[in-house]
Amino acid sequence: MSKKELKQYAIIGSSPVALEQVSKHLIGTGQLEQSKGIRSPKYPFCKLLIGESFTVPYDDLQPGTMSSLRSSVCFQSKRLSCTFKIFIHDEYKCVEIARLK
Repeated sequence: MSKKELKQYAIIGSSPVALEQVSKHLIGTGQLEQSKGIRSPKYPFCKLLIGESFTVPYDDLQPGTMSSLRSSVCFQSKRLSCTFKIFIHDEYKCVEIARLK
């Protein structure tokens, strides 16, 4: 896969573990403005509503990808004034990135 063909990660409802950390009345709210100037972001942070997630399968995690993903979560949390958190799901062999606030 070339750099121009970035894998698209589907937006899904957050796992029960992630939803435990979300205020129930906020789920489905918090629409963000689409980023201008970013043509094809690798991860769909701007599209997540509160209580939504995307997952990255273990198969997609190359050496260094997890630290890069953690950096992206931290940067996007600050840039978008939101709270994103990483949840590791060994049983499903994936990493979940959830929007909590």
